Amino acid sequence: MTNKDVGLRSVLFLVVGILLLLSLIICIYIVNDEKDLVKISSTVIDVKKDSDGTGKNDVTVSYTVNSNNYEYNFYYKDYINVGDKIDIYYHDNDATDIEISKTTKLIFIFPIMGLVLCIVGLIELFKNSNNSGDRFREDYEVQALGISGDYNKVKVLSDDEIPLSKLDETGDIPIKQIYISSMEKEKYIPRYYYISGGKLVYEVGNEVFNDISLESITKVTQTINSEGKLVKVTVESKSIILVLTEMKDTNLSEVTEYLHESMLSIDDEFQEEIEYKEY
Repeated sequence: MTNKDVGLRSVLFLVVGILLLLSLIICIYIVNDEKDLVKISSTVIDVKKDSDGTGKNDVTVSYTVNSNNYEYNFYYKDYINVGDKIDIYYHDNDATDIEISKTTKLIFIFPIMGLVLCIVGLIELFKNSNNSGDRFREDYEVQALGISGDYNKVKVLSDDEIPLSKLDETGDIPIKQIYISSMEKEKYIPRYYYISGGKLVYEVGNEVFNDISLESITKVTQTINSEGKLVKVTVESKSIILVLTEMKDTNLSEVTEYLHESMLSIDDEFQEEIEYKEY
């Protein structure tokens, strides 16, 4: 996952977390409003069964508070008959102010989740910020010159001064201690090429062949001219660029179609890029 993706995820966590935290105000209001509720058993004295298909029965119950009898009418979804007992709640300062149920303390799970999301978002945002800072300080534009032992031999193209701690005694830059942000790739326009055994084989000289694994391909670009004809296909890996063109014994469209099918077998979400040129 890239730093940008992590940053977006962190912001999303923070936004959702803050919204859930704001629900704490509602939770406190609800709990505070119900703190004086008194539980009492009531008796069903009348039931008008649902006739319009809403699933609600018109129920009337009778209850007694301080030797005074009261009645309360409400809608009740569950199956119920006259004479059944139902627990209800009344406010201590008003016996006629009835609640059918009492809110569970589990509603506080939402602000707790919000707090957790905010903490996670802040931690990821902080880490991502630190990583971005470290990368900025260690990001150099280089040209690959080859591999020597455990080191990548590179030529630094940036004008920035390189800390001596990044260099060994021979002037090579250890791979593990530098971010190689831009490497000059080799580019070939092979006169002959074909796909076989999960590899793209191409001619780099007179009857000298090389190959790259299809799994190492990072980008495929089809170039279409103004007449709608496929004129070239650019294949890129991390270290090389191949420009495939129409040849006498090779049909570019057929090769491109086979390459597409081969890449889909490796990555079912692989998509080529299309560019249009006026020639």
